[in-house]
Amino acid sequence: MFRDAHNYQQYFSGRPDKETYNLLHQLRTHPRGGAVIGAAKGEAVFDGFLARHGKLKHTGGAVCPLRLAGRHCRGMRCVCNMDPLLAVFDHRELWIADGRAAIFTAHPYQLPGDQAAALFLFCRRHGLEAMISTDSWYFHGQTLLIEITPANRQGAV
Repeated sequence: MFRDAHNYQQYFSGRPDKETYNLLHQLRTHPRGGAVIGAAKGEAVFDGFLARHGKLKHTGGAVCPLRLAGRHCRGMRCVCNMDPLLAVFDHRELWIADGRAAIFTAHPYQLPGDQAAALFLFCRRHGLEAMISTDSWYFHGQTLLIEITPANRQGAV
């Protein structure tokens, strides 16, 4: 019964019981089961993001990291919409806390060295900090998470 339980350890903090194991096995062997498991994991990761950062909401305005630095997005002429940062800022979101831009997130599928260098240079020039992790909730397991915040946590619009 638990012969393949080690394959499921990534989903549990302990060993699954028989019923849970059987349900998970059925789901995993279903043609779309992997996508469902990935979506559930992504939801859990997103819940963790919200728990870490407190009360956040999506912006109703431009989704641009410059807003974290107190600047306005210039639309299609903005650096956030030009290479190499356009690919870095894939699946972008801007999170608002207390009426101010607080966190910019992006979920790129990859981050080659030249794009990572451009990201960190962009952040340094605008007084921002970037953190890169595998804790992306967007197509979890296939994308990275980039979190950009103001270096001094002040001045966002």
